[in-house]
Amino acid sequence: MRHGASTQRRSSSDKGAPGGHSSVVARPTLGSATNTGDRHGQWYSHAMILGLRIGGAICTFGLLALGGCKVDPGGSMGFQEHCSDLQGDLTCRAAYTDRPHCSLCESNNQGCVVVPPALICQIDGGTTGSDDEGESSSSSDSTGEGTVAVDSTGADSTTGEPPCEVEGELDPGCLELDPARPFCIDAVCVGCDAAGGDEFCGARDPANPACDVADGDCVSCGQADHAVCEDGTPVCTGSGECRACATHEECPTSACHLGDDDPLQGHCFAPDEVVWVDNAAPCPGQGTEQEPSCSLQAVAATFEPEHNRVIRIKGGMPYAERAVFTGPMTVAIIGDGNPVLTGHPVQQAVTLLFEDEAIGYVQGVSVDGNMLTHGIMCNASSLRLDDVRVRGNAGWGVFDFEPCTLDVRRSAIAGNEDGGLRISGGVVRLDNAVVAVNGLGGNSTGVRVLNAEANILYSTIAGNDGSGADGIECTNATGSLRNSIVVGVDPLSIGLSCFPLAMSNNAFDANNFAGGSNIAVPPYNPVYFEAPAQGNMTLTAPPLTPYGGVALWTMGDPSFDIDGTPRPTGGSLGYAGVDEP
Repeated sequence: MRHGASTQRRSSSDKGAPGGHSSVVARPTLGSATNTGDRHGQWYSHAMILGLRIGGAICTFGLLALGGCKVDPGGSMGFQEHCSDLQGDLTCRAAYTDRPHCSLCESNNQGCVVVPPALICQIDGGTTGSDDEGESSSSSDSTGEGTVAVDSTGADSTTGEPPCEVEGELDPGCLELDPARPFCIDAVCVGCDAAGGDEFCGARDPANPACDVADGDCVSCGQADHAVCEDGTPVCTGSGECRACATHEECPTSACHLGDDDPLQGHCFAPDEVVWVDNAAPCPGQGTEQEPSCSLQAVAATFEPEHNRVIRIKGGMPYAERAVFTGPMTVAIIGDGNPVLTGHPVQQAVTLLFEDEAIGYVQGVSVDGNMLTHGIMCNASSLRLDDVRVRGNAGWGVFDFEPCTLDVRRSAIAGNEDGGLRISGGVVRLDNAVVAVNGLGGNSTGVRVLNAEANILYSTIAGNDGSGADGIECTNATGSLRNSIVVGVDPLSIGLSCFPLAMSNNAFDANNFAGGSNIAVPPYNPVYFEAPAQGNMTLTAPPLTPYGGVALWTMGDPSFDIDGTPRPTGGSLGYAGVDEP
């Protein structure tokens, strides 16, 4: 008996039954009736009309008696087993394409007939009768649904197969019976499609979340013949699972909702939320990839609160215009070919402005050369910069008036006259970030933190020039500073009021901050760095600098430096700042 079959123990009263079969209920005697739905029980209850099977042949009595004992031609000793003893209609459909119905009243052709037989001749037809207590009962239950007959092997009459046992999982018996129906659902072998499709597969095994309808099995997302990684898990991993997006590159035709405060975090922006901009295209354009809009400012003006929008902006000629995003909207600006945004040529207005609960993502652009004011401003919003350059602006590189959440990664803020980055209230994160050569010695600095939380990691804050501390100034600041370089034109480039920051494994030009894992180094020396004015703070001759053997990577830190070099892990000390040679 194959795996998954269930059996019924025969009672002593069943031992003499013709054919050696037993049913779930006691075998009725000749002339009695039953409500079990068992095909053999029905046979015996109608024996006076339909006859008896003896040794596999069928002898008819009563109305059919003139036919005598009929022997089915073909097969061993001239006999083949009756369809009612096998899988009923399924047997007929397999053996006789023109005789798809099983009849208890026919002996030739294994009982298979061309048209559906009369009810009395059907396997589950039968007549009503009374039970042992004389109460009338029907061959259907109270819901009107027919009962399922089970023979001595435990076979389900709807499938002709024994019930499987490993419920909700891959069943060895099902797999042996039919590899295209390997799962056991409600004691029946089925394929993944009947079990629930992708939803069933994903819940059962995240590494195989796709239902292959043709094979009936669950496969990895990379093997699927249809899109399976969607909504909040749009990325198919190398291990075959679907997960949330974590970079814009994982949504190649749009962008990724990245922020912790973004209600759609982990989703890709929808394709119909993407607008294309190219200032070399004919105006006004349609905003499609084939016919892009010619103006960033004009496109931004069409965005309304509650919108989700992506601007895919082409490089080429500088964009001498500004863009404003006001209200609770989510906007991603994704550069293709490093477009340069210079701001409005005559208005004293910031180049990019996010305000009043906007969520902004900017990647792969340069916000350079605003000759009148700041590069980027954030007011009561959240803003993430990835691979962005903010350089040579007359005001601050990044500036806020009202509390914001700023996340600056693999980006450079350099050469801005009033200072690098200022945050008042809110939270700022610098991760593999450069803040260099900002300020002209007046009321400026590299990073100014006012009543805010600052978490600075693997960053190079160097060569800034202010009236106070050149590198970092603090007022009621909290947060952390790790694995970074902080050196200025003049020593003590970190203000004494920054002591509340948790500091470790940094290189400081301030002796009073050195100690423990923090080391003291000389003041800023531009010869150590590749191109400070452009924000390129990779090291020119790493072994000759004092920044090696300082930083200690811990779980959760970025695994790569600003240009993709792996950081040393496992307790080995590496270089402080953005560059790991």
